[in-house]
Amino acid sequence: MRLLAALLAAVAASSAPAKPPARLFVTALDTHPAITAETDVDLTLPSSASAVDVDVPPGYRLDLRARAGTVIGTAGGSTLVAAAPGVWEATGLSIAVTPTTDGGYRLDCSLARPARHLDLDIQHGLTNPPAGVVTWRAVAGPLEARSVVGFPQLLTVRATLAAGTLRASGRLLVAGKPRAGVSVHIAVASRDDFTDARELGVARTRADGSYAFRSARRPAQSRLTLIAYVNFYVGAEGESIAPPPPVIAAVGS
Repeated sequence: MRLLAALLAAVAASSAPAKPPARLFVTALDTHPAITAETDVDLTLPSSASAVDVDVPPGYRLDLRARAGTVIGTAGGSTLVAAAPGVWEATGLSIAVTPTTDGGYRLDCSLARPARHLDLDIQHGLTNPPAGVVTWRAVAGPLEARSVVGFPQLLTVRATLAAGTLRASGRLLVAGKPRAGVSVHIAVASRDDFTDARELGVARTRADGSYAFRSARRPAQSRLTLIAYVNFYVGAEGESIAPPPPVIAAVGS
């Protein structure tokens, strides 16, 4: 699923319906509440900056006791490690991690060279908040960007292939509530690494969060993996709304 999420990440970011001056996309690879889970933080700025503050919302827990050399994750393709308690480092990047008075954390990111892009993959030491909706914030000078993440997020899919017709259905819930008017993309792949995935179409969620999809185009392969996924949305104030993790179902025989 990590590979599948990575393949869909570029599509999710590029297909957002609006492009605010600064864009922050936070992706939780597992949205179950109160578990330690991998989280991607992807910030794009309209101009280069050498300092960025990323605010982790209250409710998360970060382990700041990691010993020097402990792997935290990656940053721009470079390994991100703890240099000391509360200090993370990667090639060309230093991050000071401090608790905030509201119960969250601040990541003070210092870049050796000004850049327009900051990509953090926090793989270890970050625990999801309890059920609810939280907002991440990134600030670079006068620019601010936000990303909204819900816990838990549940996207389900059931799929059948009969008489040449492919059908898929399911439901989307965020923090226990249905999310209506959202496009659920339906794709299929025949390879285990999903590199041949192709989109078949889109279904919109109803008021109760349910959706249904039907395609009369019979796939050439007799057995496929169906993928249901949701892209990032951009809210009324320019904040990104994080999608649930993609889900898969086997179809055919």
